[in-house]
Amino acid sequence: MGRNARGKQHTQPMLENTQPCIGIVVPVHNVESYLTRCLDSIIAQSYENFVIVLVNDASTDSSRDICLAYHSKDKRIIFVDALFNAGQASVRNKALDILERGGALVEEVQATLQDVIYTQLLHIPVIDYIMFVDSDDYISPNALEIIITDFKKNDVDICVYNNHYVTQEFVEATIHDYRIFSHIRESRAYIPTELMQNLRGFITSAWAFVYRAPFLCKHHLRFIEGIFYEDVPFCTQSILVAQNVYVSFVPWYYYFLSPTSTMRGVMDTQKRRKAFESWIRILQFFIMYLEESKKQDVKHNHNTQDLAILQKFYARNITWCFKRIFELLSVSGGYGNGISKQELKPYVRYMRGKYHLYYHIPTLRKFL
Repeated sequence: MGRNARGKQHTQPMLENTQPCIGIVVPVHNVESYLTRCLDSIIAQSYENFVIVLVNDASTDSSRDICLAYHSKDKRIIFVDALFNAGQASVRNKALDILERGGALVEEVQATLQDVIYTQLLHIPVIDYIMFVDSDDYISPNALEIIITDFKKNDVDICVYNNHYVTQEFVEATIHDYRIFSHIRESRAYIPTELMQNLRGFITSAWAFVYRAPFLCKHHLRFIEGIFYEDVPFCTQSILVAQNVYVSFVPWYYYFLSPTSTMRGVMDTQKRRKAFESWIRILQFFIMYLEESKKQDVKHNHNTQDLAILQKFYARNITWCFKRIFELLSVSGGYGNGISKQELKPYVRYMRGKYHLYYHIPTLRKFL
């Protein structure tokens, strides 16, 4: 069948309702060289109760064929064939929309989409946890078992993990001590303000986060579409609304530093413009949170100490946004090529120290 393909019976594990089910979101766009490795690493998991939502973002290589082949072999795969290339944020949001419909008939979900769903399932499984795996990356065979154990032991909304870096396709992975919260030294549950206090840099990398599905559904968290670095506002917002977060140093995720990655390619005029617009959107995100925090009634929202920590966190991230913006302008020859000084004028009052100078002469950044 075209929409709800249910072929002959296969020997893959059935989805069990007695154990928590993990929804794994895998965006797909022109990754024919890596997709098989990614999917094999998930299918080989020691913990078997999961569903993979593969969303093909209008690939022009053989990625779509690979998705169709895997969907026909494994009942746990829901393949969404998107009609238009809309970007990774849009793809992830499509998958989240589907996973939030746990228990619904696939045909009912299909009727609400422009895209086509291929699956052997009659119903969307009820999901307990949600995670993201990029299609050029892969995971350890016991990754899901680790996740389930951590959530069972810790009553938290989010678990955050370490990762391996893989710099070459056929070389043994290098263990890189990459931590989202670099100042945290102990694996345990934290409240958000503990994680944000003294944090240097952005909260980012959606693949390092695993979420309780009811938590994501309750807050209806979604990625900002049409920008680069969409992980930054998504991950930040998720931490802001969480009751508690478990931080682990177990590196079960293998992050592949692909030479063809979008952000490691040539920064042409179009990409430069989109990168600039992306940092402006993220800057606006943090400014919004900072201004809202100033209006909050301390008695009903935060104690004075927590509110001060949050405001310092927002202010640091605003400064980091300016750092990224002026780094981009300095290496690209300053204003021009579709980027004007006027576009930054509304944000001057949030600039600190040297960034006022960069605002007037952004090319100075590369000499300092």
